[in-house]
Order: sequence, then C-alpha cells, then structure tokens
Amino acid sequence: MKLGLLTFHDAANYGAALQAYALQACLASAGFDCEYLNYRNATRRHQYDMGYHALHSLLHGHLAETLKYLAGTPFMALRKRRFAAFRRDFLKISARECRSSSELRALAGQYDKFVIGSDQVWCPENNGSDTAFLLDFVEEDSRKVAYASSFGTDSIPEELKAPYAHCLRHIGSIGVRERAGCRLVKELTGRDVPMVVDPVFLPGRDAWERLIPSRPPAARPFVFSYTNRGGQLEAFLETAGNVLKGRDLHKLARQTTPGDFLRRGVQVKYAMSPVDFLANVKYADLVVTASFHCLAFSLVFNKPFVCFLTGDSGKDERLAGLLEELGLENRVFRKGMTPEEALAPVDYARVNAKLDARIGESKAYLLDAVKGQGQ
Repeated sequence: MKLGLLTFHDAANYGAALQAYALQACLASAGFDCEYLNYRNATRRHQYDMGYHALHSLLHGHLAETLKYLAGTPFMALRKRRFAAFRRDFLKISARECRSSSELRALAGQYDKFVIGSDQVWCPENNGSDTAFLLDFVEEDSRKVAYASSFGTDSIPEELKAPYAHCLRHIGSIGVRERAGCRLVKELTGRDVPMVVDPVFLPGRDAWERLIPSRPPAARPFVFSYTNRGGQLEAFLETAGNVLKGRDLHKLARQTTPGDFLRRGVQVKYAMSPVDFLANVKYADLVVTASFHCLAFSLVFNKPFVCFLTGDSGKDERLAGLLEELGLENRVFRKGMTPEEALAPVDYARVNAKLDARIGESKAYLLDAVKGQGQ
C-alpha cells in the first residue's frame, strides 16, 4: 500500500521536522510505502522567508522588526540549509512540488491512502486557511486518515467553521493530538474522536538515539533553553539562575541578542540541525522550554525540565494537557522556583508506564486506520 503523507514537512522548525520523520518512520517500519506530498502554499512558502517578513514589516512602518529580520537572515539561511540536509537524509518526499488543491488532486490516483499528520496543520494562521490540509483534494472518505492533527487553538474563526466541518465529516478516520481538538471536532461534526500521542513518541528512545552522535555536543555540562517569548528565560534565571553554576547555557530562541554571542558560557543554537537539537536535549543537565516538542523530547530522553505556559488556554493546551495527563504540573515555571526544584528528578518509572500505554493505543489507532479498520 502506498501512502501520501501531508504535514509541514519543510518547515525550518525542530518539532515540525522531527514529527514528520517520526510519522514516516513508524509507517515505513510497519511495511508501508510512504512519502510526503511536496505541498507548499503561499503561507508555507513565506513562513521562513526573512526577506519577505522584512519587507512586510517595513511597509507597515515597523522599522525595529525590519532590522531584526535583516539581522537574522544569515542565521536563518544556515538553519534552512541544515534542515534541507536533514530532509534529504531522512525524509522521502514526492518529486513534484504542488501549490494548490487542484494540483494535489491530479496526484490523488498515485496513492492508496492519504494521511494528514501532526503539528498545527489545522491552525488557520499556520496553514493559510487552506483546506488542502484537511485532505479536500481526495474524494473517497475511506482513503483519508488524520493522525495527531492539531488545531493549535481552542476555537475556529466563524467564517471557517462550515468548510472545516464539511472536510472533517469526510475524513474516514480522525485522531487528534489535544483535548481541545476532540472538542472542536465534536462541535463541528458531532463525531467523537480519539486523542493520540504526537508522532515523536512513536519510534521510541532507542530509535532517536541512533540518530545522535555518542559524544555530547559540548565538553562542559550545560542547560538547554528553547523559549519563544521575551522574558521567559530571564524570569527563570532571576529565581533559579544558580543552575548555571558549573554549567554553560545553550540557548535557542528568537530573542537572541548580540550580547549572547559575546557572553562567556553561552552558546547560541539558533541555526543548529534537527539532529543537533536532539543531542542538546539528550545531553542537557536540564531543559528549560516553552516548546511542545522540546517538552516531548525531554520526556523521551527522561530529562529534568521546566516548562513555560503563556496564560492563553488555546495556545497552552498542547503543553498543559500533556503535563496534566502525566501528572507533571509541578514542572511548570512559577515565580520563586528554586534551582533545587528545577533540577529535581522526575519519576520517570511512573511517567514512562503511562506514556507506553498511550503509545501502544496510538500506534494501534494509526495502523488500524491506515489498513481500513479504524473509525
């Protein structure tokens, strides 16, 4: 059976690249011939185009933002080259690039089934309100499967409810990644659908470790931080900064400053490869993050971690839901958190038992759905 997979496979984003690899690897290990549809609509093509964002900011009078994008251009160029190398090495992607549902429809006969994968593929802001990511180009419901797809929000704009509802009704098997996704599908279609784990949990720790060099990425012990809003890391270091005593800081963030490149003990990791990202999580003494997939890999590699939430229930759902399910709410950053609390070991015997059960259920859903036995 030949499967056409669809997700944000070419994003210069660590979670997006690694979840794409994980889904394909899981299906290939089960004996399926699968490849990613090389689909890039206008929103996706511009997502990591620094020149495009710089011009857009300039036209709207945001000079500081324009300068920020221009300064980041060489780093993003290097990052994109490393992600392209990762895709060449680890992903099977269709040769033809498509830019519309009609172009995808012309390829529909080349595959037995289609799987819309994980990440925030159903978030209108990220997919450009494009229902191709709800497999609208495939006619038969039975040929459409959704695995761990995420809305990335707890609501859908009013103008998109009808087209979303129509497409969701016609996906033969749906499994979503978050509780909010279950609620939204129920509200839009009346369907009760299962919640499954993100693809990065499917291969297992040993499979991920085979991708990583056996030597740590640095000679000195380090804390790895991956944040997405200004002030998050600073707030943590204000109360728990002693965790850096005897340790370097490996920093991955949009809010990188010139001083980070000059400060002793800080390594800027903005342009590293997906494999280097895995290595930084695996070998860190502590992970400090606001990223869902960084949290996920902290769990995979059984690392102590501190997680940031934003206070926005829709955006926090994917992190907060996972932490709550595993009983790890105490790993959320709070003002006054001490270094001892941050570095405290996680009871991974208990956590792994819960995760293993969920992974087994999720794999069963995926394989049954692809074989035609799912809901």
